[in-house]
Amino acid sequence: MHAMVRFMSYLDIRTIFIGLVLCVSLSIQAQTCDGYLGDNLYEAGDFGSGSDNIVQTDPNIAPGYTYTRNPPPPDGTYIITNDLKKWANSYDWLKIQDNSSDPNGYMMVVNASYDPGLFFIQEVTGLCENTIYEFSADIFNVIPPGSNYIKPKIKFLINNTTRFNTGNIPEDAKWHSYGFTFSTGPWQTSVILKMENDAPGGIGNDLAIDNISFRPCGPKASILPKGVTKVCSEGFSPYKLEAEVIGEQYKTPFIQWQTSANRGFSWTNIPDSVGPTFYHNNSKRGFYYYRYIVGNSEAHVRNSKCRVTSTMKVVEVLPTFYSKADTICKGVSYTFGNQTLTQSGTYIDSFVSAYGCDSIVLLELYVDIDRNVRATFKVQNPSCDYLTDGSIDTASVINANWPAEYFVDDVLQSSSAVNSLAAGVYKYAIVDRNGCRFDTTLLLSKPEPFTVDVKPDWDIKLGQKVEIETIHNYTIQLYTWNPSEGISCVMDCNPMSFYPSRSIRLKLTATSEKSCIAEDSVNIKVEVARSLFIPTAFSPNNDGSNDFFIPNTVYPQVKQFDYLAVYNRWGQLVYEQKNADPTQIGEGWGAENAESGVYVYFLQARYLDDVVLNYRGTLHVIK
Repeated sequence: MHAMVRFMSYLDIRTIFIGLVLCVSLSIQAQTCDGYLGDNLYEAGDFGSGSDNIVQTDPNIAPGYTYTRNPPPPDGTYIITNDLKKWANSYDWLKIQDNSSDPNGYMMVVNASYDPGLFFIQEVTGLCENTIYEFSADIFNVIPPGSNYIKPKIKFLINNTTRFNTGNIPEDAKWHSYGFTFSTGPWQTSVILKMENDAPGGIGNDLAIDNISFRPCGPKASILPKGVTKVCSEGFSPYKLEAEVIGEQYKTPFIQWQTSANRGFSWTNIPDSVGPTFYHNNSKRGFYYYRYIVGNSEAHVRNSKCRVTSTMKVVEVLPTFYSKADTICKGVSYTFGNQTLTQSGTYIDSFVSAYGCDSIVLLELYVDIDRNVRATFKVQNPSCDYLTDGSIDTASVINANWPAEYFVDDVLQSSSAVNSLAAGVYKYAIVDRNGCRFDTTLLLSKPEPFTVDVKPDWDIKLGQKVEIETIHNYTIQLYTWNPSEGISCVMDCNPMSFYPSRSIRLKLTATSEKSCIAEDSVNIKVEVARSLFIPTAFSPNNDGSNDFFIPNTVYPQVKQFDYLAVYNRWGQLVYEQKNADPTQIGEGWGAENAESGVYVYFLQARYLDDVVLNYRGTLHVIK
């Protein structure tokens, strides 16, 4: 985005186009320009910039669509905005800004109508015949990825004839550039372009549009030799620049050389400087900026809608005589040519630069007193004995001439802050711009190692509880147990109790308040034991003794009765219970309506180690 656009330009243009400029008698290539592009002929294509979140003036740029000033736009409307995050409601759309570095840059947001329809129409005039142009625009599907809603699809037409289609614009939270090139025909100087929504509205088909660009496309244009050229003012001779034009876009290229007096901000034609060769003939010290514009003819070069611009070339004319002044600290030497200087004075020497120029250099050297540079430091020890997250930084520096350089163990640092250090002794030096220095040694201490101890080992029977105490030298912030089955404790786990279902080596990874890690393990041997008592008779006579049929076990050795059933002598089910907690099985079977006699029971018992055993037997009911 650039400076605030004049929205009246929208009204003048009547429509900002989001698609491709094509024309009736032009040839189409479904590709972008493979050469260089000229100036953007439609500056309003970036929709401008402003502090207001919503543009209040109706830009009148979308035939068949209504402009709204109240976000979010309903179906069949559009809005010019700079940030969806500032909307009170934005459906489930992604909260995006325009596709530029300008935080106030505007974009167009469209909620497509239910039926495919016309987005834009524009007549473009003042073009050149037999000239290639590129039209492009950035489009964003504002629906979040993975929604699988209707995807925007835009087709571009010339006089109601479709010439290009974007296809489905993906739900990937990215801006996509769509564009292509075309060539005007003989005597063709204007085109009428249209852009239509080619997907239905409803759930989806919502998009943002930005950075509409309509530019002439020409060959790759550069200047040889490439890069900044340095020439000597002594023995100067005119320096030859050559235009390098690569591409078939212009059959009869015409070249006009230009120069800039303000480092490329603006350019003027150099009189009588046309053709592939130009000579720089100014020997005065300084920087000189050149480029050329190229078109298919001289008339095209004069028309900004029909030409492209080369890369910029800089020619630096080096002076014959230099003077410089410098200051060094007392006790520091200064190398000047073949001389090693330690005293204040004026010195002169001749040099041959890397570019072969003979130069005379006058040096005014001043030797300053040692200013007694001093510094204080902020030292951060490593947080754990095994980590390298210690740091050194200067808290204050006095008596230094800035800028200064910082050295750790004689290695130049990019800043005063040195991070990622292990415990140890470090040599730290500060050297100011005059060479005055301060040297010291700094100690980063190693903290006491974080340790945990979960011994001794355990030898238990299945269903017995293990209670583990942890001995540690720092507060434990987080406990991580592996394997973790049956364990739900991650904080305040001292002691930690659980019922192991198998023999394991239990590992504790403990994290301290400073995020240090310590580990220890304990062996737990579990002997398989299965204790289950099933009565063979009971007397449901309400005397308070043996009134119910209930399997008895040691909890949690048996953690669940998957199934319990009782059948009479004829095989009829008289009692059933599923997935019963042994501690909450209730009163069991009371045989309320059963006659005395023999019954058959079936029991599936699930043990702590998930072994399921089946039990069958006979049961006497005595009344």
